[in-house]
Amino acid sequence: MLTMKITRSLFLMMAMLFASTSYAVTPAAMEAVNSGDFATAITLLAAEAEEGDADAQYQLGLLHDAGQGVEANQDAAITYMQMAASQEHEAAIEWLVARDIEPEGNPEDDC
Repeated sequence: MLTMKITRSLFLMMAMLFASTSYAVTPAAMEAVNSGDFATAITLLAAEAEEGDADAQYQLGLLHDAGQGVEANQDAAITYMQMAASQEHEAAIEWLVARDIEPEGNPEDDC
């Protein structure tokens, strides 16, 4: 159980580090994530996600998946990832596909 938590935490931190250099979430939100201030990160990211920011939606999905700043909630993680994936957010799509979850609104479905 502890090993799983450590593995999840390492995965989350690596994903956030990659995302912090590749996506457009505000610097304040990513600073909060990177410093471990997850309560502030959730607040900042939630506001950005409500505005439709796919990067913020993706980050919130990661936080909900790992239980960082919130209780772990797979349904919420999937919801945020679906929101980001519907805007063609590649990392969110990969996250969903890795879990055998079909991204909603996948443009390939229209073929």
